[in-house]
Amino acid sequence: MAFHYSRFGQFGEDLKRLADLHGMVPQKGDAPEDFAWPWDDFEQDFGASGEGHEGYAQDQWDDHLADCIAATEQAQRELDEWREENV
Repeated sequence: MAFHYSRFGQFGEDLKRLADLHGMVPQKGDAPEDFAWPWDDFEQDFGASGEGHEGYAQDQWDDHLADCIAATEQAQRELDEWREENV
């Protein structure tokens, strides 16, 4: 389920580049049409063609999700380390 990149505070900065127009970061099980992408970016990043979100390239979306998941896991590790050192 998607979440807003700000959930990780300063450790979520890398997630911004992966987020949609509202700052939501996709996660496993999410679909591209669940997000507010600028059409030009959607077309370029996910190979969309035609109207709406039809025609996106599944492998490109899968790559984007993998990047989102990896960046989320990294942000969580950094946040956990910070908490251990500062709380």
